[in-house]
Amino acid sequence: MKEIIFCFILSLAFVFGDISDNQTPQKTGCQSEWTYFHGSGFCYKIFVNENWNDAEKICVKNGGHLSSIQNKAEAFFIAKLGQSSRGFVRPEIYIGSFTSKNDGLTKWQNNDSTPFIYHYWGPKDPSDHPNEKCVEMHLFPNAFGARTGDLNNVNCEKVQNFICKAMPF
Repeated sequence: MKEIIFCFILSLAFVFGDISDNQTPQKTGCQSEWTYFHGSGFCYKIFVNENWNDAEKICVKNGGHLSSIQNKAEAFFIAKLGQSSRGFVRPEIYIGSFTSKNDGLTKWQNNDSTPFIYHYWGPKDPSDHPNEKCVEMHLFPNAFGARTGDLNNVNCEKVQNFICKAMPF
């Protein structure tokens, strides 16, 4: 009899789950063709062939921004998404970081106002070339020593693929 009661209680727990008051539902709904990443709680989508400024405009039009990166897990998620994207796969992808110079000092920042805390630059990067104010991320290792997930500053007029990041609905 104890075994039957235990099985009944266990089945109720399975059916109803934990219904404590402190749980909040997790938003995982993304727009069509966007991919949810549990590690960040955001949705991502690869787009192709734009310069950095036009890429940001497209991301904003789609409810987000060029993606900021907060940690290596997010960088590797973005790399895998970029590597498997339909269409032409390029070795780098624009992200939402850029530089502005204040009092002669270079300050790197994210366009979505999150702190610029992912500092995994490729070899000899960031360079101090005056026209390289936007940031791309390497999707693959390259012959110059960059690893997957490393950052590189580039000219914002370079046309390439990019990744948008948006809140789920």
